[in-house]
Amino acid sequence: MEELLAKYFSSEASQEEKAKVEQWRGESEENAKSFLNYKTVWIETNKKFDVNENILHSIVGDEQQPQSIKVLPLWQQRSFQLAASVIVIMGLVFYLVQSGPADQPYDQVLSQKTNFELPDGSEVTVQKGGSLSLGDFETMREVTITGKAYFDVERDENKEFIIHTSGADVKVLGTSFVVNTNAENLTTEVLVESGLVAFTQNEKYFGKRGMEIQLEKGEMGIIVVGERGIKKRKISDVNYLAWQNEVLTFNKSRMSDVSNVLEDVYGLDVAFENPALQGCYLTAKYNRKPAEEVVDLIAKTFNMTYEIEADVVTFNGEGCQ
Repeated sequence: MEELLAKYFSSEASQEEKAKVEQWRGESEENAKSFLNYKTVWIETNKKFDVNENILHSIVGDEQQPQSIKVLPLWQQRSFQLAASVIVIMGLVFYLVQSGPADQPYDQVLSQKTNFELPDGSEVTVQKGGSLSLGDFETMREVTITGKAYFDVERDENKEFIIHTSGADVKVLGTSFVVNTNAENLTTEVLVESGLVAFTQNEKYFGKRGMEIQLEKGEMGIIVVGERGIKKRKISDVNYLAWQNEVLTFNKSRMSDVSNVLEDVYGLDVAFENPALQGCYLTAKYNRKPAEEVVDLIAKTFNMTYEIEADVVTFNGEGCQ
C-alpha cells in the first residue's frame, strides 16, 4: 500500500490505482488515519525535497557533483522517483513517531488526559483512553479523534476546522465544544460551549447525502450509526465540561450520578457497601480539587467512611436521613 500511496500523492497513479487507494481508505478508521498521516508527511516532504529534481545530487551533496548524468528511460526514471518517494515517506513517518514531543503523543491511545496545541494555535484536550491524529494543516485544518475531546479552535475565515469520528464529521471556523465518541456503538456526541458547529453524518456510513445540522451555544447533537436522523437537544448536564476544567457542580444530585462524574473526571470506580447510600442527594461545588480531597468532603457530608485502593473508592455508612 505504501507504493500505491506514493503514486497517488505524486499524481502517478492510474484511475484503477486511485480507486484502490480510496477504497482502502474507506474500509476502516485506522486506514483513514494512515491516509491522513501519509498525506501530511508527503506535503512536508515536498517542501524540502523535490523528487523530480536530480535525486543523485541530493544524495551525494555538493562536494562530489557528477559532471555528466546518464539519462534513463522515462519508465526507469519514474520507478526510481517512486522508490525514493516511498523511502522518504517511510523515513519521515519513523522520524515523526520516534522524535515527536513527549507531551504530544499523536496517534496513540492516551494513558492520561493530555493537552495539545495544534499548528494553527488551536487547543485540544483529549480524555484518557482517547486519541488524536493530525491531517493536513496546510490547505485544510483536519483531525481524527477517538474517545472524548475538548476543542478550543482558533478562528480562521479561510480554513474551516474538520474533526472526523467513526460516524460523524464536525466542521467549524472557530469555537469551543466537546466531541464524545463511543467506538462500540459508533455514537458521536457534540456539546457546544460557544460559537456555531456544523454536525454531519459521516459519508462512509450514511452516503454523500448524510444529514447535517447546526448546533449553537448550549446545544448538543447525537449521531448513532444505524439510526436515522440526528438528535438535537439542549445540554442538561451541568458537568459536561467537568472532566476538562475539573469544576464539579452538584445540585441535589443522587450519589449514583455523582459517582459517574467522579469516574469521568478522576477515573475513579465508585462502589457502595450499603446500597442505600446511592440514594443520597448531594449539593456542593468543588473547584479544581484533587480526587482524594473531593472524596473526603463527600464522605464527611454524609458521615460516611471510605477506602481508596488503586482507582477504586468504596463508601460505607448507614445511609441518609
